[in-house]
Amino acid sequence: MKTLIMQMLPARFKQYIRKMLRCPEQDIRFHNLSELGFSPRAAIDVGAFRGQWSRSFKAIFPHCAILAIEPQISMQKYLSELQTEYSDFTAHTALLGSSSNSVLFVEEASNSRVIKPEDRYLFNEYTVQERTLIPLDTLLESIEFTSADYLKIDAQGYELEILKGAERTLKSTEIVQLEVSVIQIGPCPIFLEVLQFMNDAGFQFYDLFSLNYRPLDDALWQFDCLFVKHGSVMISSNCWI
Repeated sequence: MKTLIMQMLPARFKQYIRKMLRCPEQDIRFHNLSELGFSPRAAIDVGAFRGQWSRSFKAIFPHCAILAIEPQISMQKYLSELQTEYSDFTAHTALLGSSSNSVLFVEEASNSRVIKPEDRYLFNEYTVQERTLIPLDTLLESIEFTSADYLKIDAQGYELEILKGAERTLKSTEIVQLEVSVIQIGPCPIFLEVLQFMNDAGFQFYDLFSLNYRPLDDALWQFDCLFVKHGSVMISSNCWI
């Protein structure tokens, strides 16, 4: 019955209810940024997969150009559809990192990631490739993509390595969106490490959404969070209301 009632409610009404209840959902938080006056000219979607994030972002910021970067060649057919739909959407195949060295990359759909050589035996049922990393700064220079106001990275625990190769990019970036872990499952930095790294890079923790709880004990495992540049107008007010 509850499911039937929810299906009958208009989408805008359901979104309004979620907003009033302060539900930590990505689209609601994007709307909040827009209402606060954030109007990005360009964004970078690292770990674009099939382009779901880019599509959601364009729905809120339709005039924002997006560069989608995805390491899996098999995902390019989905991203090509977005290139047809949006004239200011560009997709590029690349595996990003802190330097231009060779690594092992395992293709596991949305869980694809860089792995250590000693862990290769764990992935016999998946495609494991030897790939060459490229820093984000180097890639943007080669394709003449000058700057972005918003940088989103979802790289299965490789986010900080990618940021180490994006020093120039971060200078012009206002907001960074990262997937972070509270519980360390696998070789990934935990939230405190990410906080410290971003603070040193000149960014302050700002918001969180897309909470993910592990099945074992329903403990908070991962979430997406936003970091804004120190001194940003987004955090300029100390008022309560």
